[in-house]
Amino acid sequence: RYDQPVLVRLNTRDEVELRAGFPRTPEELYGYHAVIVDDLESEFFATDQSMLLQKFVSERGGGFLMLGGMESFQEGKYVRTPVGDMLPVYLDRDESGVTPPGAVHLQLEREGWLQPWARLRDNENDERARLAAMPAFEVVNRVRGLKPGASVIATVRDDKGAELPALAVQRFGRGRTAALMIG
Repeated sequence: RYDQPVLVRLNTRDEVELRAGFPRTPEELYGYHAVIVDDLESEFFATDQSMLLQKFVSERGGGFLMLGGMESFQEGKYVRTPVGDMLPVYLDRDESGVTPPGAVHLQLEREGWLQPWARLRDNENDERARLAAMPAFEVVNRVRGLKPGASVIATVRDDKGAELPALAVQRFGRGRTAALMIG
């Protein structure tokens, strides 16, 4: 069905890897370098899987990226969960977390220009041209703010001219987490 979560298996070792779904043991999960979650509600993960994912990042040194669809962040009910706790942003807002801001365009911040992984072009002019040619984003997961130690890599401006974080990163224990709040 359209609204059911899907586990995409990319570059698996064989036909049985991840066939049973998201890993439930350290032996299954710790063989990976990173986990990317896109538009997935927190109920997808059992409590032990959420704790395992947090340990994967903090103790094993793995990476975690949450992409900002309509069912991510606050709308995905990640507030006060192990996954939400490790994100570089505070999710607890009084009003609804997802708003359609109209067309917003991604802009790299100073920190983003300094990070080679955040750019796809070799020089600033080419990267600015690439960013200007990108289609607009129509979903922004609004957050209360950044956690201490987090860095904003990219921002967007809403229809009122307010600058909002679009991509934030931070260290979490031995690993790193990132939140892309646009979709």
